[in-house]
Amino acid sequence: MLAAFGTGNMASDTAKTPPPPPSLPPPPSPPPLPTPGLHFRQWSDAAGVHKYTLYIPPAEIAKPPYPMVVFLHGYGESGTDGVKQSSVGLIPAILNAPERWPCIVLAPQKPEFDPLWPTQFDVVLAEIKSVIAEVPVDETRMSLTGLSQGGNGTWMLASKHPEFWSAIAPVCGFHRQVPASQIASGVSKIPVWAFHGAKDNVVPPQQSQAIIDAIKALGATPKYTEFPNADHNSWDAAYRDKEFPKWLLAQRRAATWEPGAGR
Repeated sequence: MLAAFGTGNMASDTAKTPPPPPSLPPPPSPPPLPTPGLHFRQWSDAAGVHKYTLYIPPAEIAKPPYPMVVFLHGYGESGTDGVKQSSVGLIPAILNAPERWPCIVLAPQKPEFDPLWPTQFDVVLAEIKSVIAEVPVDETRMSLTGLSQGGNGTWMLASKHPEFWSAIAPVCGFHRQVPASQIASGVSKIPVWAFHGAKDNVVPPQQSQAIIDAIKALGATPKYTEFPNADHNSWDAAYRDKEFPKWLLAQRRAATWEPGAGR
């Protein structure tokens, strides 16, 4: 009787033991990073087709999360081919000396020649958001640069959304749409290094000088380099300056990037 009683209890205890939990599937692998080099991209919305270049540095030069530089091209590179914005300015300088640029680069293309970059700011911000969703980006090191029309775009976008940028570097830029003081009030808290050619007869260097002077009047200490023998093409000298990428990529800001924030 004792044996039977004991066996019955053991069977009852065994029946109450919960089954082992089902094994969980392994977590999904992260999506592969784009391969190093230039990627020519396009996307569409209600306004049409938009094109940009994404540069990924070689693995031996940089590891994620990457700093990101947004580059705004000049008048002559406008169009819809998706390539010309990579043929002048920052991208050729990077391809010439990639070891100096351990970062990714986003280079949008403005479709029309005459409308200035402020008409494309929503497109640029959408492309930034898309790249951040795809590639690990150090959001405390997101900088903005551009030449000529893109230099103007750099001043204007940074003054409208100063909270996005760790640093800005306008090259032969201008402020014809607004007073220099208006741009200065927006960018005075951002590290600035502006460049211009002293012999520029397309965009006079006084355009950059006025903004730099207005920033200094607010107590900030922007950097300004004027190349004495350069004409409108001051970008080759600026982007090939060995110290420039060191400075640009060393700048950081405290907050993470929030699309849609700002003024």
